[in-house]
Amino acid sequence: MLASAAFCIGQAAVAKPPTSWDGLTQVQAKNVDLLYLRPGTDFSQYKDIVLAPTEVSFKKNWHKEINRGRRGIPQYSEADVRRVIDEAQGTLQNIFAKRFEETGFHIVSAPAENALRVLVGVANVNVTSPEMRSFGPNRVYSEQAGFATLVIEVRDSLSGELLGRAVDHGAAGDDFMTLRTSASNRADFEHLFDEWARISAKGFQKLIASPPQPAR
Repeated sequence: MLASAAFCIGQAAVAKPPTSWDGLTQVQAKNVDLLYLRPGTDFSQYKDIVLAPTEVSFKKNWHKEINRGRRGIPQYSEADVRRVIDEAQGTLQNIFAKRFEETGFHIVSAPAENALRVLVGVANVNVTSPEMRSFGPNRVYSEQAGFATLVIEVRDSLSGELLGRAVDHGAAGDDFMTLRTSASNRADFEHLFDEWARISAKGFQKLIASPPQPAR
């Protein structure tokens, strides 16, 4: 899913995004950068959610770019990145499941007539201020831990029909300069994930309560 969304993410960064995408039509949204829905879809029938395994991917060659400025300091390896991705995927899954349940949805494991299949992904993760990982005087201070892009894909759980996608770019951190450590970076990205989960759950709730987008 993240690979299929890469085109739209890239286009949104350099040009006006397309008005249609895989049979979906762009609609206005207040809380995400891009929202696409299948015209004529009646979301009111859906009460349950099959939450697919979440996906997380770093910006391409992130660890190589970071390592160029870390001579004499322990380097980040592909294994380090893989470990962070595995941890982040588990955290993302738990946060979204919790927010959906708090909003009134049931998380189910099997497809059903009243269930949406929701795939949540976070792409282009860029930790801009990683911990220096040394015992010397090196310290990193910054306002943000980094940046990432949320991509959500929604399908009918039985037929597999694509019903919607959303894309949103976000920054992990606030406007206060702080010492950057692995713990502080993780906390800021988890806060970003939670904000995305809250917005998504409320957005689904609104879709269910709204009339279908007119079919064309």
